[in-house]
Amino acid sequence: MHKTDSPELRRLLNSLPVLVSYISSDLRYLFTNNANRAFFPEVKEIEGLTMLELFGPERFERLRPNVERVLRGETVNFEVSMPSTKGVREMEGSYVPDLDAKGKVAGFFVHVKDVTAKKTIQSELQKSQENYKLMFERNPLPMCIWDLETKKFLEVNSAMIETYGYSRDEFLNMTVLDVRPPEEIDVFMEMVSTLAPGYRKESKLFIHRKKDGTRIKVLNSSYDIMFNHRNARIVLINDVTERLRVEEERETLLTALREALRARDEFLTMASHELKTPITSLILNTDLKKLMLKRNEKIAPEKEIETLDIQRRQLERINHIIDDMMDLSRIRLGKLEMKKSPVDFARVVEDSMTKLSPLLIQTLGEVNYESVQDATVVADPFRLEQVVTNLLSNAAKYGENRPITVTLTKSETQAIFSVQDQGRGISEEDQKRIFSRFERVISGSDIAGLGLGLTIVKEIVDSHQGHITVKSSPGKGARFTVELPLLLS
Repeated sequence: MHKTDSPELRRLLNSLPVLVSYISSDLRYLFTNNANRAFFPEVKEIEGLTMLELFGPERFERLRPNVERVLRGETVNFEVSMPSTKGVREMEGSYVPDLDAKGKVAGFFVHVKDVTAKKTIQSELQKSQENYKLMFERNPLPMCIWDLETKKFLEVNSAMIETYGYSRDEFLNMTVLDVRPPEEIDVFMEMVSTLAPGYRKESKLFIHRKKDGTRIKVLNSSYDIMFNHRNARIVLINDVTERLRVEEERETLLTALREALRARDEFLTMASHELKTPITSLILNTDLKKLMLKRNEKIAPEKEIETLDIQRRQLERINHIIDDMMDLSRIRLGKLEMKKSPVDFARVVEDSMTKLSPLLIQTLGEVNYESVQDATVVADPFRLEQVVTNLLSNAAKYGENRPITVTLTKSETQAIFSVQDQGRGISEEDQKRIFSRFERVISGSDIAGLGLGLTIVKEIVDSHQGHITVKSSPGKGARFTVELPLLLS
């Protein structure tokens, strides 16, 4: 009786999911369990067949080397591909020799396990790992993996190396703290220490530092993983420095555009008002004269002269507004023409004061004037007169009917012209905008003008390689100073 003939042993072996057999030294099956029979459903009875009869010549030849080893008394572990009704199966097996009392091989036990599913899973896992490594390495965005305990880098991809300027070896000898500026480290450590295990962190803005010291703004997305048996974090880094810069510039431009549109709308309203006033006056004077003519009323010469003077002043006001608007248009197009030649600055100041004397006397009563001689500059006489006239007119508007002081001095290289009033003054905040287009320090209808005078003055001064400044405080008047290069002999 063979040892496998025991009913209890047979029941045990038949219950196993693996293929179990006992083969004699002449290679004949003396026992096989139900799992082995199921693997060969086309064979009615396996027991009594030889291995050659069961497998056939070709398949037996693949088994022969291991069979010869076990017959020599060796225990053999092997892997083999076996065709079956379910296709080719991947098998792992063992041949264990059965020695008799004299130590000779009486037969051997066969233990075979179907590992097709296991092999498939391993293969898929390996492919998945390879794909993961490929995705990690070829990702266009920087990626890194760092140890949660030591904070050391465990792996970086090519984009990380290219972006930060460190080599892979340098990274693997660094911690994540080394790419952060000093002021960010405490915040980062506090954040990391409060994260629960397995915490997934969505995009958050950080400041990182490259090898050359350049700082960049990055959005990080990260989550916890196991990497080489370590608790680690994998991080995807998106450098948004340029994007944020463009967005900031865009927002600045939008703000400037909104401000320009606001200023334009205010300017159009102001221009309409400024033009409407003299035009209305001209219409009224014209209608009055027309009515008098219809009635055949005689107009006294002095009355006619007075009316014509009023009309002329209104026309001059309209002409001044149009000139300012034309100059503004030329400034915007970069076509404010300058015809420069040697000019006596003192003569320009004196001529301008003479032309404006009725206005200055009417509004101020007194003008204190001091001037040096021989202050020759290379300038456009007409534009230089505009500068002087606008500053004098400004003093008349805002001088609160108090005396002003006009001076022309010079240094070794500069002619220095200034107008000092004792009027309302200008706050520090307003001083930043008075040279901008359409800006006036005093809002409302009590001050005439479009708010273009100082804009035009600054443009003219700048085009003469000079500069204009204002010194003032509320209630203490304002002093405007223009410096232009002297013509040196």
